[in-house]
Amino acid sequence: MDEFYTQAELAKLLHCNSRQIGKLRRSGLLSAIRIGHGYIYRQSDIDSFWNHCTGMNLSNDGKILLASKKSASFLRKDKHSDY
Repeated sequence: MDEFYTQAELAKLLHCNSRQIGKLRRSGLLSAIRIGHGYIYRQSDIDSFWNHCTGMNLSNDGKILLASKKSASFLRKDKHSDY
């Protein structure tokens, strides 16, 4: 069974701020489950993001947008999950 993380927990785990996690989620690079007004992140989705995006420069909005456009086929295939 997957482990789940809040946005703040994931930001700490990935050594970035919570806003960056939100940007990755909104771009489609990082899948999340909406719970009320917040989101939780499954370990399997984090692993998928990590495996696909390792080595990418995701340091600002423009680079995140570019990466999400390049990753469109991966994202479409990976969106079909078993929640």
